[in-house]
Amino acid sequence: MTRPPLLYLPCFDFFDHRQRPHHLLWELSEIGWEVFWCNWPRPGFSGWADLSPRFHVLSSVNQVDRNRTYLMWLTHGPYVEQLGQYRLAAVATDIADSTVEEFAVWAPWNKQRICSGQVVFASSPALVEEARAILSEEGLERPVYLVRNACDYHLFAKTNCAAPDWLQQLRSGYRRIIGFWGAVASWLDWDLIKATALTCPDWAFVFVGAVCVDASALGLPGNVILAGPRDYRELPAIARGFDGAWVPFQIRALTRAVNPVKLYEYLAAGLPVVSTPLPDVTTEAESVVAFASRPDATWLSFERLFRDGERVIRAGRQLVVDSTWQARARFISQVLDGLVS
Repeated sequence: MTRPPLLYLPCFDFFDHRQRPHHLLWELSEIGWEVFWCNWPRPGFSGWADLSPRFHVLSSVNQVDRNRTYLMWLTHGPYVEQLGQYRLAAVATDIADSTVEEFAVWAPWNKQRICSGQVVFASSPALVEEARAILSEEGLERPVYLVRNACDYHLFAKTNCAAPDWLQQLRSGYRRIIGFWGAVASWLDWDLIKATALTCPDWAFVFVGAVCVDASALGLPGNVILAGPRDYRELPAIARGFDGAWVPFQIRALTRAVNPVKLYEYLAAGLPVVSTPLPDVTTEAESVVAFASRPDATWLSFERLFRDGERVIRAGRQLVVDSTWQARARFISQVLDGLVS
């Protein structure tokens, strides 16, 4: 069987912090699928880059060979209006977020995005239910599969790396360092973060990632440290400098559909994790993650996890050892083979 190459139109810069499409498409290329990733315009990058024999990053859609037939990997709704510009064997729609609240700008294309796929993958049960409801309303029978997020387990479970100097220096001023990585965004519970930091003045709360909010307007105490974005491959070493990790999301429409990538990475790194009670985190990780939505409950939950020590680390790693991007890609590959065979 000759597989058509996978085509991904510009949504994320491949060279920035990795998101679900980066991981899944890279792993699909590792098991035999050719991938053409169209990048956002990037200074100094033109033409394309062959990152492996089967993974090609194109500087723009103008680099796509329109005479080839592709399998479109569709995540970004507005591209449904461009599907007719390409020769397509099929469309696979992958959904990682609900188009509500901050992402409501993409809502006009959501129904068409879902209905355009001959198969739909979704990262949480809430998104699966939403896709199935839309397809049912439109009278379409299309398979919808739950494919949760995952981690690069062996990368994050590394123990032969040291925390970076800036984190080691921070250690001298604080008894505990609680970490977060990912988008430092409006859906974080900033009231909870500030109140917890004030409750625990001898703890540092370090947020690694692009800052997508007006930090000056938040009134953060000095022990909340916005460290800015870091390279993805630095995260295992950064994890070595944390005592625990936090998922302090607000609970509302957008986040009720979230399956956080960082959760799997934290657990693979051997970090005790406290989270606000996000629905899919309580489903996936109730046995190893502590849940808290108040400042006092948050620090008490961390202290309890610290006392449990190695048991917590072992249990967390055991939970995610098979939740890898490689495993997710193998399942998706089987589905796609059935689609184009």
